Amino acid sequence: MKRRKLYPHQIDAYQYARRVRNPALLMEMRLGKTLVAIRTMLYTQPLDRKAGLRVLVVAPYSALPGWENELRLEGQTFVCWLSGPRNKRLETLEAWQHNWYLLNKEGFLVVPEIADKMWDAVIVDESFIRNPRAKVTKFFMREFRYVPKRWLLSGTPNPESDLELAPQFIYLNGNFCGFRSPWQFRAQLFRQIGFDWVPTPEAARRIEAELASKAFVLRRRDVPGFGEKKIKETRYLELPPKLKRVYDEAERSFVLKYQDVEKKTKWAMVKWNWLRQLSCGFIDHKLVWKGKLQELQALLQGELRKERAVIWCSYNQDVAAISKTLGFPGITGKTPVPRRGRIIKEFNAGKYRALVLQIRVASFGVDLSSVDTAIYYSETPSAILAQQAEDRLLSASKKGPYLYVYLTTRDTVDEDLRMLMVTKRLVSAKTLALAVLNRQNKGLSRPHVATAAGRASIRPRSRTAVGWKEK
Repeated sequence: MKRRKLYPHQIDAYQYARRVRNPALLMEMRLGKTLVAIRTMLYTQPLDRKAGLRVLVVAPYSALPGWENELRLEGQTFVCWLSGPRNKRLETLEAWQHNWYLLNKEGFLVVPEIADKMWDAVIVDESFIRNPRAKVTKFFMREFRYVPKRWLLSGTPNPESDLELAPQFIYLNGNFCGFRSPWQFRAQLFRQIGFDWVPTPEAARRIEAELASKAFVLRRRDVPGFGEKKIKETRYLELPPKLKRVYDEAERSFVLKYQDVEKKTKWAMVKWNWLRQLSCGFIDHKLVWKGKLQELQALLQGELRKERAVIWCSYNQDVAAISKTLGFPGITGKTPVPRRGRIIKEFNAGKYRALVLQIRVASFGVDLSSVDTAIYYSETPSAILAQQAEDRLLSASKKGPYLYVYLTTRDTVDEDLRMLMVTKRLVSAKTLALAVLNRQNKGLSRPHVATAAGRASIRPRSRTAVGWKEK
């Protein structure tokens, strides 16, 4: 079987991963960190030579098909999903007949027994262990201490704050910046200002040094030939006066009142969701304003009439309205998984001009690199989802430019979300950029100098009756 060629930056990442015990590949999307992890593990001596390699991959559900595809391309046939009812998952674990086990990030709640198995490696992809209060974070920080090789894969490990780095590296190495608890890390190196925790100057230096020494940090702009150009444009709309009065009243008094609809709440989050949906023209799940729909239609029939595009939405009702009005296929959480795969495959083959996607369902592990244009019908407040959705279009074989269009309703939470995403992106990028600079200053920007002979030697091993051998 002909092996795929690794790009030079992937070879550097591979050599770093071979050198360290617990690798952290903080590589932005479309740089091929999944393939690096697979190749590294295929060259790793398994604990049980007779049974062969056993790796647990934990990732968002939507990213698992991408893992399965990458493994198949690498000739791995002993791959299984730990899915379905608890008894089925336990039977699969008890049989212990595969090399690669794929589990969605919530799966540990169904089968916490995964912590009792003798894994050669545990790979946490698109890192979701950022909140120290979350059950999933506590579980992964506590378990798997005996696993010979733990992995952390993420393109944006700190989308909201540098505080999110601590739980991930405590899972990986048992500590971060010398602290074994994320709470100690926060208490010692951060100061509270209002509701925010701000790093001290000492914290910033220690975090940069820690990332430089413990992780392989790589951005697309740092890869020669991969500095794609991104063009971002915001299209503004305005609510009609009648709906603007409804919006202002809901924002001020926590009362949503329109025609026969009258709702009250004391919760800010409920009100916020009312306002987000209203900015897209919905009140109580009914479309009362078609401004965004008409603007989207005008774009696709006018300036973008020759372009194929992905349309991102935060709400299922947005997906349904666009699909019904414009006739494009849509994918939400209610779409069966096999059908999602077929729709995306047909879209990438050119069958559809546009594809409408609910951002939480399809922002991880989906290849949409057949198009260069994305339209955000309604944005998400999650920086990691926004970054992942943006990166779905990217590919190492493409030069760009890429066009991102944001449909934003003026004087609403749409504008607040747009500004919030820009701010979060700047804060996250600053930390990673300083880590890259720190590494370069220490001469660590290329952990291993890849030679022609060295690159030729990067070959996986195949499974045999008695163990593993070189191909």
